[in-house]
Amino acid sequence: MKLLRHWKLVVGMTAIFGAGTLTGVVLTLQGVKRALTERSALKRWGDARMAEFQRRLELTPEQRKEIRPILDKAGTRFRGIVADAFEETLTQVEITHGEIATHLTPEQNAEFEKIKQDAVRRWRDLSGPKETQGTIP
Repeated sequence: MKLLRHWKLVVGMTAIFGAGTLTGVVLTLQGVKRALTERSALKRWGDARMAEFQRRLELTPEQRKEIRPILDKAGTRFRGIVADAFEETLTQVEITHGEIATHLTPEQNAEFEKIKQDAVRRWRDLSGPKETQGTIP
C-alpha cells in the first residue's frame, strides 16, 4: 500500500533506470556493430603486434612471413568470438522479452509484440549477414 502512495516516484525512477539501460544498450550495440563490420580494427591490431614484435624481437624477414598468418588467423578467431557473443546476446534479449511479456496485460502485450519485433530486427541487422560472421572480409 505504501508503494502505491509513491507511484510517481516509482514510475520516475523506473523511467530513469530504463533510459540509462537503453543508452547503455545503444552505445554497446554501436561498438559491437563496429567490431563486427570493420576489418580495419583487426588489421590494425595485427599490424600493431607485428610492429611491436619487430621492434622488440628484431624479427627476420622469414619470421615475419611465418608470424603474420598466425596473427591474421587470430584476428579471424577473435571476430568469431565476437559474432558468437552477439548471437548469445540476441538469445538473451529474446528470453528477456518473453519474461517481460508474462507481466503485461493482453493490451500491453499486443503493443509489446511490435516492440519485440522491432528490437529483434535491429539486433539481427546489427549482427550482419550470418555467412560473413567469423571471417575477415
